[in-house]
Amino acid sequence: TGAPASATIQLMMVAGGGGGRYGGGGAGGYIYRGSFSIGVGSFSAIIGAGGGSFSNGGDTTFGGLTAIGGGYGGEASGGSGGGGVDSAGASGLQPTSSSGGFGNKGGWGGGYSSISFGSGQAGIIRIRYKFQ
Repeated sequence: TGAPASATIQLMMVAGGGGGRYGGGGAGGYIYRGSFSIGVGSFSAIIGAGGGSFSNGGDTTFGGLTAIGGGYGGEASGGSGGGGVDSAGASGLQPTSSSGGFGNKGGWGGGYSSISFGSGQAGIIRIRYKFQ
């Protein structure tokens, strides 16, 4: 028998997390598809890097979907928004993106005394396929 013309997979994607600044960086956007169809062939994937200080995390892309990198701390919007500086934090852009998915608004910040210059975590893609 020959190879099938297409396959159905489970797909999980997470973008890179945002770096710190004057608050904590936001988590990368998250996409999950319990049933995602792909054709036979080779596929390109980009794994988003974690953001350094003062920078958002990188986007993770696969199969026409994009998980948006997290916002850096200090009120930068992203997949999930960065933590605020004396405010409620930045908006999470992932849920309203054309790829859908999950992300949240950043948390309330405690002012400039909460300086954080860490880096965010890199993103991931996990594909699960069950052979018949």
